[in-house]
Parts: sequence; structure tokens; C-alpha cells
Amino acid sequence: MSETKLGIGIITYNRVESLTKTINEIFKNTSCPFDFIVADDGSTDETLEYLANSEVNYISGKNKGISWNRNRAIWHLKNERKCQQIIIFEDDCFPNAFGWEQEWISAINMYGHINYMPDVTLELDNDVSSGEGTAANPFIAPMHQAFCVGYHANALDYVGYLDTRFVKYGEEHVEHTHRFLRAGYGGLLQKHTPERGQLYFLKGGLDVTPSTSHGNHDIAMLNQRIHESIKYDQIYRSPWTSDDEMFEFRSEIDRYHQTNSVIDQKKRYDCVVYLGSDKTYLESIKNIANCEIIELLQGIVVPNANLERSIRSEFAGFFQSDCPYSYHDAIRCRDTLCIYTDFKKLNSDNIVYVEDYKKDESSLLELFKKRVAQLKSLSEQRKKILFVRDWNDTIHFEGIHRPENSAHPNYVSIKKSIEEVFNIQDFDVLYTNFGYVSDEMKKESLIFLNCIESKFSSESEKIISYMRLISQVM
Repeated sequence: MSETKLGIGIITYNRVESLTKTINEIFKNTSCPFDFIVADDGSTDETLEYLANSEVNYISGKNKGISWNRNRAIWHLKNERKCQQIIIFEDDCFPNAFGWEQEWISAINMYGHINYMPDVTLELDNDVSSGEGTAANPFIAPMHQAFCVGYHANALDYVGYLDTRFVKYGEEHVEHTHRFLRAGYGGLLQKHTPERGQLYFLKGGLDVTPSTSHGNHDIAMLNQRIHESIKYDQIYRSPWTSDDEMFEFRSEIDRYHQTNSVIDQKKRYDCVVYLGSDKTYLESIKNIANCEIIELLQGIVVPNANLERSIRSEFAGFFQSDCPYSYHDAIRCRDTLCIYTDFKKLNSDNIVYVEDYKKDESSLLELFKKRVAQLKSLSEQRKKILFVRDWNDTIHFEGIHRPENSAHPNYVSIKKSIEEVFNIQDFDVLYTNFGYVSDEMKKESLIFLNCIESKFSSESEKIISYMRLISQVM
């Protein structure tokens, strides 16, 4: 059975609205971990600003056309991320069912190359000779569509990339697909006339947004002539056709590594220190972290504004009980504004009483002191530590990202407080879901990542999303 390492890419040009929808739906509906890249073909609308603020991985360069841009995405996922199953979306196609990728992985493993057939194609241009549109029994048809295409890395080893002699838009996917057929992948070959080959298609789990084409008739006719002149060239093609193109392609890849180095270069940590969020985030960390975890603020919620002061005082007064009061299904202290959530399950009706808190206050204090001592011990051993904190650090906050009009935490001061109080030499701080962060805040040892989803349909879906997020740096 083929090893599964999924890579998903989107190719885009000047369609920021449909790109946004496609990205959101991919992260919302994909059930297994995957590497991700957006290949932007020199957009002049708000695409690059959106990508930068969303902090998703992307490659961009001059407007070079579909062949060049699709090669950007395939190269990254195959050569940089070593993905085995690669799925490339056009920016107007998106998944609409959770777990959609399972059928695609199966089809890619079986056929090496697979295409998507939308329902509208079946209704308007039904040229299907057989099949049900599933991995086990794909549609077989002579048409060519590139809304969503799946490739296996082994097939790409023999077929290679799209031919960059094509101009802008038209015929590039058709010619690439013919080479897969010639190499024995993705359909039924008519040996002497590959253009009449029968291709394999999947249906279901995806949808297409109506969009305006960037192509034109004259370029389409030119590309048809190019296709006719090269259709019997050798099967394998590099993603460039000259030395100059090779150096240009390399410069784009190098520029990507320079701008995405924090996310791309995963770091090995000896310990993760949890600085607070909801329990789902903590569970996600436990699922992904292959190291020791100190749940420093597990069961304790402290406002960002108070976190620096609390660290500098080595958390003195965290369990002060002079003025606690019931706070929904938790206890809150008026002086510290800390919320203690450890008592949520003490009462079946979810009512928490101050008496319950005071009864176990001493044991909670001892447990917390042990965690602080554990952190100090790790700092003395010069261990590499990742501190993690999520914006969703109050038990009743229903949003995912920090609202734009809310107060900005002093990220740098919090980092300096950790460094000075605990004398830690080698550590990073990961902030998730704090929304837009200005460039000057993105300093050394401060990492900012945002979930792309706007909502989750289940806790398991939320855990998977957080796991993907954290896996970018661990």
C-alpha cells in the first residue's frame, strides 16, 4: 500500500474572493493532516495582502501563466514537502463534504492521475462511457478538465511538470494529461492518438464557483498550435525549458524559503509550556507534541493584560481566596481576575460554589507550585522550550480570532518577562488566533499563526484544525 503524505495546493490569479472560500473550505473539510501551498501567478488585486495576513504558505512571482504557476505548487509539494499524494485546486473549486480527500487519496494511489468532473459537466456535456465517479469505479470520458487534479509522486517522476512553452491559458493541462496517458497513468491510452484517450474522473465531495475566465480566443488558438507541435516530444518535462527559466524558477523557490522560514523550518523542542486557552487547544497540543508538556495554566484563565505582571511576580496571588465568587461554571477572583475552571465537573448541575474552591485550594496551589518548579528546572538544564498561548483563553469566548478593535497584548514584554524571570536562554513563544499582527511585532522568538476556519462543526474538527496549525512549527 502506498505511503500517505497528502499535499494540497491552490493555483490562483486575481480571484481573492473565490480563493478565500476555497482555502476556508479545504481546511474546514479535510479530515487528515496535509501540507498546503497557494501558488499565486502575480495577482494585482488584494490576493497577496490576504495571503500575508492569513499567514498561509504561498509562492508568488511574475504572471507566467497556468503551466508555470501549477508547476510552482507541484514542485513545492513534491520536492520540498515530499508529498506522495498531491491534489491541486483551481481557485474556483472547493470541497463541500468533510473527509472528501479519502476518495481522492484512494484514486491517486490506484491510477497515479485523476480528475474531477462537476455535476454541471454531467448535465450539459455528458460524454461518460462508463463508471460511477468513485475511486473503485471512476467515470471514463474523453474530455479534459482541471478544476481539481490529483497526482501521485511516483507518476510525476516519469511524467514531470507542465510544459512552459504554453502561453498564459489553454491546452497546458490537456497536453500534460496526454503524457500521463502515454506513461500508463490516469486512463485508457489510444497509443497513436493520445488526444483521443479516455480519462478517469471522480465526482462528489467538491463544488465549483462560477467565475470569469482569464483566457482569450487568440491565445487559445496559439496554444493549440503549440500543442500540436510538441505532442510527441519525450514524456518527461522539467518545469522550465531553458537555463534562464531554471534560474528564474529557482529564485522564486529561494524567495519563498526566505519569507516562510519560521513556518517551514520546524523546530525540535524539549518541552511545551501551555499558557492558557480552552481544553481543546491543550488536547491538540498533546496529540501533536513529541516532548514533555507543562500545563502551567491548565484550569486557570488569566487575561493577557495581566499575564506579564503575573509572570514577573512568579504568579504570586494566583490562588488568593479573599474575594472569590461564582462565575458561571467556574470561580473568579476579583483581585487577580483569574478564572479557575477545575471545578466544572464537581456538580452535576454545573453550579460551582466558593466553598468547593476553598476546600481544594491548598492542593491546587501545591500542584501549581510543582509546575513552576518544573519549568525552572528545565531552564537550568538549558532545554529548548516553546510557550504556547491562544486568543480563545476564556471559557465563554465564542470567537476564534482576536477582534480587530480589541486591545493588543504586549507580546514583546511577555517574552522578556519569561526570559528574565525564568532565566531561559533558548525558547520561542507561539501565539495562535491573535488576528492581524503588524510586521514590527513579528520579531525573533515570536511566532504568530491563525486558524483559517471561521467556525467548527464539532470538537473533533476543531482538534484536527489546531493540530494542523501547531504542526507547522513542531
